[in-house]
Amino acid sequence: MAKLPTDADILPPSDDHIFKTLLTREEVGMAATLLQEISKDEQERARFRSRRMFETDITSNILTAEDNGRRKGEAQAQINIAKKLKAEGVDVDTISRSTGLTVDEILKLAN
Repeated sequence: MAKLPTDADILPPSDDHIFKTLLTREEVGMAATLLQEISKDEQERARFRSRRMFETDITSNILTAEDNGRRKGEAQAQINIAKKLKAEGVDVDTISRSTGLTVDEILKLAN
C-alpha cells in the first residue's frame, strides 16, 4: 500500500510557520489524524460516511422535534389567550383577529 502524503509533504517549505501553527491546534490535529485513518481503505471511508449520515439524521430529527414543539407551544398559547379573552367577554371577531384562530375554533373553546 502506498504511503499517504503528510501535511509536510503537501505544504510548501515557505509555509512552515503556518504548518507549525496548524499542528498546535488540537482540533486540526485530530481532524488530520482522522482524515489519514479514514483515507486508508474504502471500508473505513464507507463507515465514516455512514456515521456522518447518521449524525446528520439525528441532528435533523432533533431540530424538527424542537420546531414542532415550538409550534405546538405557540398554538397552545394562542388558545389560552383566546380562552381568557372569551371569559372576559371580548367579542369573537376581536379574539380571532388578535389570536389568529378562526371564529369556529374560538366558539368551540370551553370557558
